[in-house]
Amino acid sequence: MPAGTYAPDPDLHVLDTNGLPVIGGLVWTYLAGTTSPIQTFADVGLSVPNPNPIVADGAGRFLAFLVPGTAYKFVYELAPPSGSPPLTHGAALFTRDNITAITASSPATDVNGIAGVAGGSINAGQAVYLSDGTGGLTAGQWYPTNATNAYQSSTPTIIGIAVNAITAGTGGLIRLSGTVTVPGVTFVVGGRVYLSNTPGAVSNSPGTNQRVVGQAQDATTLIVGAWPTPAASYVPPGNVVLTDGPVVTLDASLGSIFTLTAAGDRTLNPPINPTEGQKIVIRHGASGANRTLTLSGAAGGFHWGTDLAGPLPTTLNGTWDYVGCIYIAGGLRWDVVSLTRGF
Repeated sequence: MPAGTYAPDPDLHVLDTNGLPVIGGLVWTYLAGTTSPIQTFADVGLSVPNPNPIVADGAGRFLAFLVPGTAYKFVYELAPPSGSPPLTHGAALFTRDNITAITASSPATDVNGIAGVAGGSINAGQAVYLSDGTGGLTAGQWYPTNATNAYQSSTPTIIGIAVNAITAGTGGLIRLSGTVTVPGVTFVVGGRVYLSNTPGAVSNSPGTNQRVVGQAQDATTLIVGAWPTPAASYVPPGNVVLTDGPVVTLDASLGSIFTLTAAGDRTLNPPINPTEGQKIVIRHGASGANRTLTLSGAAGGFHWGTDLAGPLPTTLNGTWDYVGCIYIAGGLRWDVVSLTRGF
């Protein structure tokens, strides 16, 4: 059986029990069936949040635009005594629960989410994810992304952008698909946009755990919702030739096979921009003499087991050795799982 909704009323009032307007009456807004505060808005574009509570004007009127698809609870009260501190409740009048916003045709998909940032807020334009409780956080609440940690970047199912600032413990608007402006970032037009190692930030280049959040429509506008998790984790196949030098850099997002023709003994730094479970092969060639390749064990670097213990043996002049590795995001390391020599 279909569920009914309240009839829309563009001329909203706070009325007392006698049906008379209440000057300065209060309207507290919550998620339906809860006491979790949630924002309403003063404009049809949902860009100007109302205070909570909303305070009625001298005729008892107030204005509230709602997020389509979200159900609200409105609690109506008389004005508190004059001189009361902010957020003081007045005498209760009545409650209206399950006020469902009527969906309008829109190119964007937004949801109301509860900010889970203890003691702080989510800023407008920050990238956020819906937590499953990993990392000691509250499941079902939204937190700023952080590409340093897989559970805050590459593994969450839902990523969005906060349309407005959201105070901790209250609800606010999060854009899951459509266009959004992100303050303080100049995008590469047409380029992919990634989660950054800075909490809540996005960037033109990947963070430690790669996750694409959208594509730049222009220098200031981001299209979100275009890249699901599998696309964000995609690593192109093929061979990448590394630049030879005493210390070698490897960008794991560029491929799966990495070739180094070494003209001396080399150190390979921890690969950057890895993806959970990613497999790479390092092809090390000795040029001019026998050469030794040292795999860095620093944070995000290489880890040896008991069956294959480091360091790597010397690669003989004119031959190639192959080293296979798998990235384990939880351990922030590349496990060295295979070594084949003498090609």
